[in-house]
Amino acid sequence: MTGPAALRFLQYLGVGLAAVGAAWTAWPPDADSDYFPTLRFGPTYTWPGPNVVFDEAHWNSHTTGGRYNPFARLLSADGYRVHPTRQRLVMASFRNVHVLISANPMGFQGWAARAGLDTPGGSAFDQDELDVVTEWVRNGGGLLLIAGPESAAGAAGLAARFGVRFSRQPVALGRFIPLNGLGLHQSVAGRAEYPETVAWVRSFGGQAVTASHGTPLVERPGETLAVALEHGRGRVVVVGDPEIFGARVRMENGRQVRLGINEIRGRTTVDGNRQFALNVVHWLTKLM
Repeated sequence: MTGPAALRFLQYLGVGLAAVGAAWTAWPPDADSDYFPTLRFGPTYTWPGPNVVFDEAHWNSHTTGGRYNPFARLLSADGYRVHPTRQRLVMASFRNVHVLISANPMGFQGWAARAGLDTPGGSAFDQDELDVVTEWVRNGGGLLLIAGPESAAGAAGLAARFGVRFSRQPVALGRFIPLNGLGLHQSVAGRAEYPETVAWVRSFGGQAVTASHGTPLVERPGETLAVALEHGRGRVVVVGDPEIFGARVRMENGRQVRLGINEIRGRTTVDGNRQFALNVVHWLTKLM
């Protein structure tokens, strides 16, 4: 490749790399590299536990090697076998897989738009992938789909397969409490034999979600942040804030403050977000 063609290639490559770099640096602080999971009741599963696969093939901003490394560590400590996948989703991808987690699937167009380039938004998943995931859930799989406003376009097609929509408008930071109209959903209440009930979940922004059927999990007036539903023999949880399951560290008044699944007060681990993360995956693996 020589002359004008080579120049154009380098220009496109530069634009692509700039888009990725700019989008990445626009995200919140990095994951808590010192996070060490603690479990009040020991691991749920003895090795080998259920297989949990993190989707990292769709320009996901939260991955097991980055912002969701603490989440992956927490699930591993609980006895799950955690694996990332960077391959397009086909039916063979789900052999012996119990739970698929896809967090902030933006697709390349979403990343480019985040970097300020004029690109149309679109689904991060192609039509065949949407069909495969829907069929896998119908046959008994568990899907945890997590998307903030920046990935609403990328995740909308998959969410719509299960009757879920995103508001695409940021919600204010703060606490969301479990919905307790006809009794707490199991993903909030936890296992009956353990005190695992979630009293509140701390949100760091995100977006509201609505569903044509299913159960709202945590909310505040006019805003639902997570929903759970059954689809065929499978289960789905959709969450509107990826940072709920993250582990953030920031400086306040000269000291480190941990927020998310790693939240600590004094020397005591706070169970809000951490227990919610465990309960959700427990429910998806049909532990309760």
